[in-house]
Amino acid sequence: MQERSVYRTGWVLAGVLALAACGQDSEPAAESVSLGTIGLSEQASEQLGAYAEQAQAFVAALDEGADNADLAHQAQALLDLSAQIIPEYVEVYPGCDAHLTAALKIREQWSALDPDTIERDYHQDAALPEPAPGADCYHAKDLVVHPATALALLNQPEVDRQQVRHEMAEVAAHAGAVRSGVGFNSGDGD
Repeated sequence: MQERSVYRTGWVLAGVLALAACGQDSEPAAESVSLGTIGLSEQASEQLGAYAEQAQAFVAALDEGADNADLAHQAQALLDLSAQIIPEYVEVYPGCDAHLTAALKIREQWSALDPDTIERDYHQDAALPEPAPGADCYHAKDLVVHPATALALLNQPEVDRQQVRHEMAEVAAHAGAVRSGVGFNSGDGD
């Protein structure tokens, strides 16, 4: 009987503490909603599916020996598709607006950048503003950056086709992560 009273007292105390915490002022919550919870629009989800399929088709074409000009055309198509997806993503995560808008600038700049500069400035974010605290921008950013990197690699005098393959194989995984809403803010820098 005394044991039951201890449990009841514990529950009452927990309830009082919870109610007291509700009335306290606190900082506004950081944006941390999972895309898996709120979801992108059906159109954006379909675009992400098409994006992943196109990235896989790129890898298959590379493996089958497609020439660099054909591969560059496919990478450009992915870059263009990412520019359609990013605004939809920003609607869900407005805290990514400045970060992703800056990342989209690579669409006009990639041809003047070498792969090492793209790695530093875009993969590692040196040229990008910080996203809002808690905003999940990592995978969405890479939907833009990986095709631009592939284009820059294909634009080199000596093309490292294995590195191009790596960029495009990885981007399909980023599309899947954005689509499903899992694995955001990975710190691996790819």
